[in-house]
Amino acid sequence: MNPPCRFVAVLSCLIGISTTARSAELAWVELLTSGSPAVASTFYEKTLGWSSERVGDGDWAPVLLLRGGRPVAGVAYRAGERMARARARWVGFWEDSARDEGTLEDAVKAAGGRVLEAEHSGAGPAGARLVLLADGDGAVFGVRRAGSEANPVASTRGFWPVMLARDTSGAAKFYRDLFDGEILPESRTPMFAGDFLLANGGRGWAGVQPAGPGGRAGWLMLVGVVDIDATVRIAKKEGARVLREPRVDLIGGRVAVLADPMGGVFGLYELFPDRGAVWRGGGAAVPAADYEVEALSQ
Repeated sequence: MNPPCRFVAVLSCLIGISTTARSAELAWVELLTSGSPAVASTFYEKTLGWSSERVGDGDWAPVLLLRGGRPVAGVAYRAGERMARARARWVGFWEDSARDEGTLEDAVKAAGGRVLEAEHSGAGPAGARLVLLADGDGAVFGVRRAGSEANPVASTRGFWPVMLARDTSGAAKFYRDLFDGEILPESRTPMFAGDFLLANGGRGWAGVQPAGPGGRAGWLMLVGVVDIDATVRIAKKEGARVLREPRVDLIGGRVAVLADPMGGVFGLYELFPDRGAVWRGGGAAVPAADYEVEALSQ
């Protein structure tokens, strides 16, 4: 029997976990692209049933992606040599409400990371400031500082962020210290040795998993769907490449990984209706390099 892939195994750790409030909250998700945001958003409208709304005028204006009328993600133009090659990249922004202005950036730099954009011009809701950062391995992530007009947390439920790291222990400590959280090791089976769950107050907010031999460090955003097979079929019809076909995971559901027509890599997950279902099959774990996960500014 081949070892199962890890993604939903981490998701299943959330089942039954406390709903205690946490400081590390995925507050915004954005697709950075070297092409037109309006063109890039069309794929996600057709694939996921979202709608879109331009923020400003012109072909290069940011775009809001909406689910049920609520902003769920943004698409923003970002030029640069690396973006010319990797034409799109999903980035997660976490809420930073517990630190004074600038102290988180100082902590990132002290830990070997970088501040890429202190004032990121994205599609985030009004009243919030986005900061674009990179950790010591070059994995790009962001921080959202909410202003008085901003909703503290956008409608990001349904997203699950997974950190694919060359050094899972080091990456877990970096983000734990940054967001004053805790690390929960994956201990159910030796098969997942080296996997971690980042948590606050006993509730997970991200997974940390090995990038695999030769894999680059980076964040992978998984989007929850009702019917993963139907969604993958639509995505392929709209020009996506399937990097990993839907597969049953250890416990909880199935996962697929795709690249949109502009190269933006993202994942899909579908949870079983019975979340207590046991693993019934699956394929070999695929290293992150096969997912083409690449840091935006490496």
